[in-house]
Amino acid sequence: MRGNQAWPQDVDGKDVGVADLVESLPVPRLDRAERTGSETRSCVWSSDLQWFAWSCGHTVVKIMPWSRTLSRTDNKGNNDNTEDNKTGLNINTGNLVWSMAFGIKSLGDEVDVSKSSNRLSSLQLNLVPGEVILATGQSNGRIRIWNVITGLQKFELCDHTAQIESLKFSPDGQLKLASVCGDGTMKFWDLNDGGNLYRTVKSPHGVFHDCCWSPDCTRIVTVGDRKAVCLWDLRTFVMIRRLDGHHHHVCQCEFSPDGAVLATSSFDTRVILWDTNTGTQLLQLNHCQPAPLLMFAGGANGMYVRSLSFSPDGLFIATVCDDGLMRVWDLSQPEVPVKASRVRGALTCKYCPSGTVIAVGSSKGGVSLWRSPLAVSSLQRLARTAVRRLVHDSRALDELTEIPTALRHYLAYRHEWVY
Repeated sequence: MRGNQAWPQDVDGKDVGVADLVESLPVPRLDRAERTGSETRSCVWSSDLQWFAWSCGHTVVKIMPWSRTLSRTDNKGNNDNTEDNKTGLNINTGNLVWSMAFGIKSLGDEVDVSKSSNRLSSLQLNLVPGEVILATGQSNGRIRIWNVITGLQKFELCDHTAQIESLKFSPDGQLKLASVCGDGTMKFWDLNDGGNLYRTVKSPHGVFHDCCWSPDCTRIVTVGDRKAVCLWDLRTFVMIRRLDGHHHHVCQCEFSPDGAVLATSSFDTRVILWDTNTGTQLLQLNHCQPAPLLMFAGGANGMYVRSLSFSPDGLFIATVCDDGLMRVWDLSQPEVPVKASRVRGALTCKYCPSGTVIAVGSSKGGVSLWRSPLAVSSLQRLARTAVRRLVHDSRALDELTEIPTALRHYLAYRHEWVY
């Protein structure tokens, strides 16, 4: 590994742009009894952009109104740290928090209590239409649901037997929750049916580390130990295929906003972008130059890629790596990041739903907010996004022989990325 570096030999690191720090959100003051850990392993926004939360370590989750957080920073990036602006809610969840997810009960959602498969319905649990809830995945295997206004626990989901590695609500607003756990299981819960556990899937490849719903909620991807990237059909809960290409544990995954591309981050120093319908690799984002030999990529290489996040327009990907850099990649020119900033002990990153800010959580329990580069998407790219939201299977594009081959390749993301 000696001689490996963050940039290719022909690139001067000083030429890579530096992201602007918007604000640092520190660790809340805690009672001595709460000081049992320090890592921020999850930071999330609600989909309506009203709330921001992060796990501070020490069993504590901090929830803040996002509009209030924005008001603390003026247009010049200067912090307004007056006492009046120090707002937010601290929740002591009782155990270390490894994952979180916001959910919103849809307006007009009605539950037929007579058909409920669980002894409790969402009406009995007082889930009001439009209410925002926060699910926290605990180190003891429990999933706790919280009211973001009062900070009171509404109920608890119990069936996992190890720490909850990841929580994701379905993007269709139906309050279906997927959880993956260190016990090697993925479970599906219906919070509109009183938190009913309606399916359990066992991992064929060891521990799960993350999961992600496809935007149309027909598929879900899991990643984990033994280089595993697995695609599952949500109608049958059968594994469709395993995507092979990583050389180490895979720690995070995310679909592009149009659902056409899957990105996965791994301890092998790479992010891989995939066509999930064919299982082929479209692109690699290399965090170590030159790429390490297989024996180093599969071991303790010092360049674990911990987290990734797509921008809402699909033009950028943010990543954090053990070399201490938060990188932002422009997917139209992916050879070198367009922005890179040093964040000590970075563990997780997440794009704001507006696409303007990237949150980075660290091993010290704090969160830093970084300004994202912005770009105006071309009409051609917008048209491709619209088409791929409707045509999810890239193989169907190959059957459209009446359109030029170059256009079919463009729609399938094959024209601009060369692996």
